[in-house]
Amino acid sequence: MPTTAWAHLGFVGCLSALTGCGTTTSSAPNPVDDSAWAGDPHVDTEARTDAGDVRTETGCADADADLGDEDSPWQPPERPVCSGSYAAPQAHAINGPSELIEASGVTASWLNPTVVWLHGDSGTAAKLYAVREDGTFLGTLSLSGTTLVDPEDIATAPCPAAPLWPCLWLADTGDNNHTRNDVALYAIAEPEVAADPPFVSLSTDAIWRFPLSFSAGAVDVEALAMSPEGLTAYLFEKVDAASARVFVAQGPFSETGATEATTLATLITPGVPITQGRMITAADLHPSGTRLLLRVYTGIFEYLLDGRPMAELALITPRVVAWGPTSEGQGEAVAYAGSGIDVLSISEDPDGVAMQPLHRYACTP
Repeated sequence: MPTTAWAHLGFVGCLSALTGCGTTTSSAPNPVDDSAWAGDPHVDTEARTDAGDVRTETGCADADADLGDEDSPWQPPERPVCSGSYAAPQAHAINGPSELIEASGVTASWLNPTVVWLHGDSGTAAKLYAVREDGTFLGTLSLSGTTLVDPEDIATAPCPAAPLWPCLWLADTGDNNHTRNDVALYAIAEPEVAADPPFVSLSTDAIWRFPLSFSAGAVDVEALAMSPEGLTAYLFEKVDAASARVFVAQGPFSETGATEATTLATLITPGVPITQGRMITAADLHPSGTRLLLRVYTGIFEYLLDGRPMAELALITPRVVAWGPTSEGQGEAVAYAGSGIDVLSISEDPDGVAMQPLHRYACTP
């Protein structure tokens, strides 16, 4: 990622140690190709009986959940939307590993209340990091057998195979030089974790890899939004221009052949029209499917869809969640909080030195 700071943009002047408790194992869906995705809650969950493992390496999390328990099947959460506006951000310090100095994506858990998942940028290990919404660092989830090139955003949506269960969808789609032919989406079955430290170091092989291609050729994409049922991926072009393309990749996704992402719309990029100020770096679709967040280097914006399809995004004037904030020198991550009504963001450190805080924008009446 190119280093981008508020000072570099000239924007400031424009706006006044884990402990262990044993080892446990839990079942999770195997990363197998499913020609008919079973995201429908009426799916026959007995059709899938094989399982992968989510293992604790230093363990004291509640990692023995039975994924797809027919007596108490998991269902996607219902989340309200903010009916007011958003307050100025509150900063929550994170004491995490060095990889999070380049935090590039954030998403709220659908399974573990008050937990969010973060990931690093290009060159970091294939790991996800669990953090409580108050900034408390909880632990890591290693992605076994996975090598990431340039992961840029993360979202939460149902897994791509029965039984119905939440997955963390990771977009390995960064392509600054427009040369990659190996971009992909990953779906990682989310483990149940403890929200109170000391936490654990987890490892999972419950991972699907879905190759992508773009009908427009090589594109730099750093923002992903998944539809609430997990069948559609919306990918937003990162470009230093007044407009950017929105691409759509439609499931069910294949592990053996590339799913083509086609141009869905072109929108006027929000933000301050200065160098790099309107580059889209993150996105999140509300679990209700009615609102969309877009993050650019100079602000966070919310699109109220009001029943309009994503193809009509260009017709919607977004409202401002926040300009900047100027304390985020290279903001590349945004998500709705677990409550649904607040917004979270985090920045990379442009200087690559210090952990950046998690910002929370509370909904106000």
